[in-house]
Amino acid sequence: MSATVPECQALEAFYQNLQESTLLRDFYEHLKSQHYNPQVLLKSSIIFIVTCLDEFVKHLVTEAFDIMLDSSQVANNHLLFPIQVRIMVADYLLESSGVSKESWFKDKWKQEVWQLAGDGWLTLLKQHREAVMQRYVERFQSLRQDNIDKLFEQVIGLKQLSQHWGWPGMSNSEAIRCLNTLMDLRGDLVHRNVSHRPIVEEDVNYFSLFAKQLAILSTNAVREYLRDQLGEHPWEIVSGDNLKPFEIGRCTPKNKGGAKTP
Repeated sequence: MSATVPECQALEAFYQNLQESTLLRDFYEHLKSQHYNPQVLLKSSIIFIVTCLDEFVKHLVTEAFDIMLDSSQVANNHLLFPIQVRIMVADYLLESSGVSKESWFKDKWKQEVWQLAGDGWLTLLKQHREAVMQRYVERFQSLRQDNIDKLFEQVIGLKQLSQHWGWPGMSNSEAIRCLNTLMDLRGDLVHRNVSHRPIVEEDVNYFSLFAKQLAILSTNAVREYLRDQLGEHPWEIVSGDNLKPFEIGRCTPKNKGGAKTP
């Protein structure tokens, strides 16, 4: 590794994407000063924040996967990857054999299994990287805690990433509750254009900083995991700022929400 440790590309892209949400807020302030009620811009901002966070999660796990793949090739150590990824790669031997499943398991596997020997396993994984990404990353849906944890465990072997979400004034359970609220609001707006509670300007500021903090904590957690796996840090540690404490009124579960707002 060079003397200068790079920054996490996924986090940098997330910062850039999230910065664009300020344009929606600026436009909102302008229209409000003209005596309009641009509520639709607040709704769009909530949807945009979730979109940015969703893209970040997929970018982060992909970036980590590629770092592990490069390091595995250098060290010739395929055991860095979780068993489900290794099994998936082995399946390609059958798929590319051109014979029936019965014939392959009867005899042909005895020849083709040697393609995995030495650095063959890693070569095969590099050849089918896009298929791995499609199976686990491109099909990822819904930024719920369980889904995020499952994604990172399946792709790079990191278990329970969500346990790292928490900071002074925001416990882990409260952070998960706030994420669920954000997802509930987004789901309401996308599917029905009606939220389970009114959305106000402070919601946009609050959830924007909340999403940023989740991204920072996730980046640092993956950083430490890769250090443990590979022996060195892949990028600089990231410090958070402007931390938001838990606000029970803002992180209101959908089943306890109040009046709906158009």
